[in-house]
Amino acid sequence: MSTSYVDIDPDADTLIILPHQIDPCPAVDGSPSPLDPGENDPRREREDTNATDSHSAPPQALEEAKDSAYPIVESRFKVSMKHLTMAARRAKVMFTGHYVEAQPEADGLRHWKFEPIFDPSAFEIVMDAIHGHTQKLPKAVTIKTMAGIAAVVDDLACHRALWFFAKIWIDQLRRSIPSEICDDLTRWILVSFVFDEPELFKSTTRVAILEGKGPLSPSELPIRPKIIEMIDAEREGLLEVLVTHLHSLVQRVCQDGITCESECKSIVLGTLIHEMMSTKLFLPKPSRPFVDLSLSATTEMIREFQLPTLYHSNGSHGSYGWNSSLPCGAWVVHKETFGHSDFEKCPDLKFPKSKKKKKKGSELIYDSSGTLKEHTCHLQELVDSEIIGLQTEVQGLELSSFM
Repeated sequence: MSTSYVDIDPDADTLIILPHQIDPCPAVDGSPSPLDPGENDPRREREDTNATDSHSAPPQALEEAKDSAYPIVESRFKVSMKHLTMAARRAKVMFTGHYVEAQPEADGLRHWKFEPIFDPSAFEIVMDAIHGHTQKLPKAVTIKTMAGIAAVVDDLACHRALWFFAKIWIDQLRRSIPSEICDDLTRWILVSFVFDEPELFKSTTRVAILEGKGPLSPSELPIRPKIIEMIDAEREGLLEVLVTHLHSLVQRVCQDGITCESECKSIVLGTLIHEMMSTKLFLPKPSRPFVDLSLSATTEMIREFQLPTLYHSNGSHGSYGWNSSLPCGAWVVHKETFGHSDFEKCPDLKFPKSKKKKKKGSELIYDSSGTLKEHTCHLQELVDSEIIGLQTEVQGLELSSFM
């Protein structure tokens, strides 16, 4: 196993042992890379051992590493217990209690072993901040490193030591907040939670509610389970409202709940059911937990429903396009898309006077002019307004609910 030592404090009395896997992605923000633990850094020294000693990674972590494509290595930080206990609540509990870590070992140092869950570069940044080495802190970091720092800070409870620098780094990164489900989104949720950014927390969890297709995967980030549960609960609740509304609308049309001519109802209802079937929103009716169904995609599908614009002939006889005859009460269907029509609406069309005589016992002689007028129907506006209102009302989570 490869082991590297980092001298954070020249008068160290504590050794922090941090096993981790080698990161295949090199650092790009100026922070130390675990791929190259700084051969020219005078604080560092390296050694290679094939056998694990009493302070190596836990057996479970080593077993997991064997199955990984990347080998496990170990970083050891020589630090000051005094600085740790002053800055980190967890360290204070550890070293002032009756724990084995509080007792010096054969090398004269107290040994504190961590699970292999932290990024060593981020861990070193936190250690430098705790020990007052502000000149060694990077001027800027990536969101990946920022999330790694947040994970360490949250675990050690040393927020004050990083607060000032964290706010600077966060302000530099704000423009890179994603609008889709990705690793960076979960990183932002963690960062905004740890460093008390209520508006940032609300906006990032709103994206997760809108774009998620199931419970958010935090990867290896220590995001509170309650946050993940609340995000998915909001997603499921809003999808249930949306689906229930559509099915309720179908029922209202079927039961004459909406006043309109029967021909219009038949055409619009049939089209609505067809569109719901094609988007798998009708039969079977979607239900919790709405797997692989996102709120934003569902509302967009509904906006694209091809419901028709209807035109009605209120004259006795006429022609519409191609000189085809339209009897009294005829309906003309014009297809368009909710919210963004692909065609311009047809203007009202007037028919010229005409006469037509049929055999006795059939139709009478007509001598009048007719007009093809657009039928005003509120079904489309009703559905569209409900969908717009639902998406507008989507709110992210309140940070205060988890503090």
